[in-house]
Amino acid sequence: MTDTIAPPQTCRNCAAALAGPYCAQCGQKNRPLNPSLFSLAGDALAEMFDVDGKLLRSIRLLFTRPGFLTNELLAGRRASYVSPLRLYLVFSVILFAVSTLVANRALVMPSQGNTIYLGMGASINWDERPGDRERTIAQAKRMIETRAVWLPRAMFVVVPVMALFVMVLTWGSRRHYPQHLQFTTHVQAVAFASFALVVGLPQLPPGDIAEVWKAAWGLALVRTAIPVAILGYILIAFRKVYGGGWLLNALRTVVVSLLFGVMFFAAGNAILMYGFRDG
Repeated sequence: MTDTIAPPQTCRNCAAALAGPYCAQCGQKNRPLNPSLFSLAGDALAEMFDVDGKLLRSIRLLFTRPGFLTNELLAGRRASYVSPLRLYLVFSVILFAVSTLVANRALVMPSQGNTIYLGMGASINWDERPGDRERTIAQAKRMIETRAVWLPRAMFVVVPVMALFVMVLTWGSRRHYPQHLQFTTHVQAVAFASFALVVGLPQLPPGDIAEVWKAAWGLALVRTAIPVAILGYILIAFRKVYGGGWLLNALRTVVVSLLFGVMFFAAGNAILMYGFRDG
């Protein structure tokens, strides 16, 4: 049974005059008070797939067209895409989940002699003293748990700081800080996705560079290609959003990448050391 009452002329939520299916004042859709089951199910499915479609479309454009989503936001076209913050949160969760999973797996079956790899380039060793292996594994577990809690929070500080550096490096763009923050958040989401891929890859075998490339050249090639691809992405994104020549944007890319790398790994190591002392 459908609603037989004439459609209202005002919004049922805020009483503003209606000029279409959505209220221009509060955004509520003008739905019947007594909808059919099919109508209700249709509305629910449409809303669900619209949100998912927005997210998937935004992710595809984020990775395939550097700087495009930022330019769309700067032009005021927001309705078709999810926010930079949501993209950042999606890939932040993926990165730290993968890192924790890899580290916890290493705790179950420690490899490479007396070394436990904690992910993100960190490791901890035990010696041959009685019981030191068990103590080190317990300590590593506390360190991983501490990092899983605090490093995502630290990144919420690092990313706004990086946006300040971007603003300084693009001073002539005449854009305000929130726009630089949008750009930085988009780029950071891509970086987090790439870091998650690197963290999830197997560890390279020990040895010097020549020995590693001879023993596992395919893995070494992938691990080298991903950081190079990130740098290329940032370079193109800078040029698309801020303009300027390739050399200028290469300089911006190098400076921003180095600064972020220093802050990211400094924060990660400081948090691991805090977890070590806490034990």
